[in-house]
Amino acid sequence: MNVKKPIVIGGVIGVSGALIAVVLARLNDAWDNQTVRGIINFLAGVPMLISDVKLKLPQLFQNIFFFVYWLLVGGIMGWPLGAKKAAFKALAAVFVIAVIFAHRAVQINLEQELEGALRALGEIFRGVIK
Repeated sequence: MNVKKPIVIGGVIGVSGALIAVVLARLNDAWDNQTVRGIINFLAGVPMLISDVKLKLPQLFQNIFFFVYWLLVGGIMGWPLGAKKAAFKALAAVFVIAVIFAHRAVQINLEQELEGALRALGEIFRGVIK
């Protein structure tokens, strides 16, 4: 079983997805589109949580980690897809579902924390203004 090619293809797809997220983030600075922001937060939530909160890496290394993360995720998804047996294909499906759930859970938590912080900031300003 030669799985090197699917791993490389999966890694390239993962890095391509990361590049698309970066381009969308740059474009969304001008657009300020809520849907695009949600997609970016979905793709960037887990790698940024790991690199910033857990590992406390400097910004340059966080940016590098973002691409490495998606390279690894793509490669891990490509490995079972390159196998011939159906069990490996099912493993790939389970992995994709796990990644989606993990990213969505982190995105929801980050949005709730941001909403709470904005609410607290609003309370502070309302107290100062009164």
